Amino acid sequence: MKYIAIEYLLRITSEEYIDKLISNKTEDTILKYLSSRLLTYNNNLVAEMIARNEKSSDYFLFIGELIILNIKYGVKKYSDFIREHLTIPELFNQEYSNLDITLQLRKLKNVSLIGEVTDLLLTAYSKDFLDRDDVWGLKGSLDNVFMIMCKENPEQVKQYMEKLLNADQNNDEFIFKCNYFLSLCEETLISLSVNDGCWTFQDAIKYGSAKKSL
Repeated sequence: MKYIAIEYLLRITSEEYIDKLISNKTEDTILKYLSSRLLTYNNNLVAEMIARNEKSSDYFLFIGELIILNIKYGVKKYSDFIREHLTIPELFNQEYSNLDITLQLRKLKNVSLIGEVTDLLLTAYSKDFLDRDDVWGLKGSLDNVFMIMCKENPEQVKQYMEKLLNADQNNDEFIFKCNYFLSLCEETLISLSVNDGCWTFQDAIKYGSAKKSL
């Protein structure tokens, strides 16, 4: 019944009114429901979820919700966990097996998180990392994130990939993946240049052919 009431308030009032529902006495389930229903960023809601996570014995309390909202705190908390345990939460123990938090990483699209996402990439392709699922595991989620970022913010992602490739890397799989993301960025930049009139279509074909021959 309370969810119906909240839904009604969301429909007939501005989302700012919801601030009155958020306090240190609001149930966790209500905060989770609000985070999934609000259409705009709400400082009070995010602050309350972070504060409760910091005090909670539940390591992942609200972390999935914060990740979906593209909040750095949530991504960092996830990253710290996988670096320490060298696996994803869902494979760590039975308690976390139904979290689906690794899949929620696919919602990341804010390029301001490129540093955090790159750290996840380094961990995912480290030789001791236990999650080897390329589709439903961390690698699959990161593929989704980087493909979005490569299309929407190619310059920033390109800089990070070049920096990674210039470092002393001895992991062929990781190098291949970085080169793949780099190529996506370059394809996007070519497309943007063609659309802006800076390149002719023939110039783009010549450039692509030259890259493939390298």
